[in-house]
Amino acid sequence: MISLYPNSRRSGQRIHLRWVTVRPCVKRRSIVLDGTEFVYPRGLSMARGKTRAGVKRELEGQPELQEVIPAHRGRIQVQGMDMAPELSHAWARSEPPTARASIVELDSLHDQCTASQQAHRREAFPKARRYIEGAAGKGVDAPVTKTCEDRSRPNSAKDARVDIEVLFGRAFV
Repeated sequence: MISLYPNSRRSGQRIHLRWVTVRPCVKRRSIVLDGTEFVYPRGLSMARGKTRAGVKRELEGQPELQEVIPAHRGRIQVQGMDMAPELSHAWARSEPPTARASIVELDSLHDQCTASQQAHRREAFPKARRYIEGAAGKGVDAPVTKTCEDRSRPNSAKDARVDIEVLFGRAFV
């Protein structure tokens, strides 16, 4: 992701640009303004060196721009060789997920695991829960990749873990 600063550096606002795959083998630049991501049909060279307000005025005058991806994306995954298929809860929305909702989803993933899968992740699920609870209220900003593992895993389950990823935006507010 490229962060372009507006002309007035004192304002502290940023314009975030990144590449988005629109369809297989076709990538376009996207821009995030006010929590909404837009894809430019012909690239974003016009955004360089302009203020946030100037870019926003130009976006409002171009109806061909499409809102494609919510600003807050991430996932909670239960991974390992004993998981077939892996369990996952992903979010992609305009509002960041709350800590309470994320803990409910983590508990749901825990309940979907078998007894042996839960045993291999005896410490991992509480670690993930503590991480989410610790971020409650203030939230976390992307990018975040948190891996929660058991120290005392058997050799047959060395890759057993719970991953928390905040790919874009915020989470656990």
